[in-house]
Amino acid sequence: MIPPISIPDRHIDTIVKYTQKIANELNVIGLMNMQYAIANDHVYVLEANPRASRTVPLVSKICNVSMARIATEIMLASVTGKKFPV
Repeated sequence: MIPPISIPDRHIDTIVKYTQKIANELNVIGLMNMQYAIANDHVYVLEANPRASRTVPLVSKICNVSMARIATEIMLASVTGKKFPV
């Protein structure tokens, strides 16, 4: 979804909802890779991987966010006691 230039807000909302639900069910801690398709006005989950993908460095650069640092902090939360709103 980066950048979500031509994806309607209703589909982005659905993608966010699906991603949160899948991440919670898989007990993902850190990064995960999700792939979706939109066809005939429906959002379909193609793939859900509880790991980072090769696009993480590209996404980090585009968004100007250190995804690796954030993922590391999230994974260490059980040791550091720091909470994350994920």
